[in-house]
This record gives sequence, C-alpha cells and structure tokens, in this order.
Amino acid sequence: MLGKFYYPALFETAEDGITVTFPDFDFIVTQGKDTKEAFEKAKEVLGIGIEDFMESKKKLPTPSDFMQIEHDLHSFVSIIEIDMDEWTRKYGEKSMRRNVTLPAWLNTLAEAEHINFSSLLQEALYQKLGLSAKKLDNKIKNI
Repeated sequence: MLGKFYYPALFETAEDGITVTFPDFDFIVTQGKDTKEAFEKAKEVLGIGIEDFMESKKKLPTPSDFMQIEHDLHSFVSIIEIDMDEWTRKYGEKSMRRNVTLPAWLNTLAEAEHINFSSLLQEALYQKLGLSAKKLDNKIKNI
C-alpha cells in the first residue's frame, strides 16, 4: 500500500482562472477555470509528482507548514490530500507519453516501413520485463 499524502498547494486567482503550485514540488503546476476544476487538477498533478519521486526512488519532500506559505489577497493555501492507492488505480493504467532518441537514419527506415513506434516499444518492454497480459493484470492489482 502506498497510502495517503498531504501537501499544501498555493491557489492564485486571476480573471482567466486559478493557477495551482506546490511549494514542496517546484516542478508541479496546473490550473483550472474555477475552484472545483483547480482542486481536481491539483490532486491529479500531485499524484504525478509523488509517482515521479517514487519511480526515481527519491525521498519525498517533507510537507511545508501551510501556515508559513506566503500569499496575497488574490491567493490562498489549501492542503491537498491524495490516496496514492486510489490514484494509481485511476491513472496507473493510462498510457503515458515518453520521448525516445533514435539515430536519424534508423528513424527514417522505420517510418518508411510504417512502424508504429508506440506499439513496438510496448511489445519490447513486455518481452524485456517478461510480462504477459495475465501477469500484468496481477501486477496492477498488487499495486
């Protein structure tokens, strides 16, 4: 079980919506057209940030004291709670975009053969990791 996490988020309001940042994760930012959407997206991106730390085997930052986070009249601070077990079930099976680097000549040859890079990479990863559809289903259930 991954468990629940609680991190403060800074919500900055503007005429065109609300921008959300996380003081403890300098790379996480999102926005919403209104408060409801901003909170929903904040939870989603916090999960991405935590997952990134876990995959990189980095220690998660200690949550800042939300009372110490500076803000003005057009912003507010709120604690975002995320259940990573629930988040993983919801988002863990979605496809993720990955960039790969290939020599130009290899890319040209593959495109000439109409090779689907995503399918090929998935097949190669399944083979390399020794996964079958049944093993994968069990692996996901155990997350």
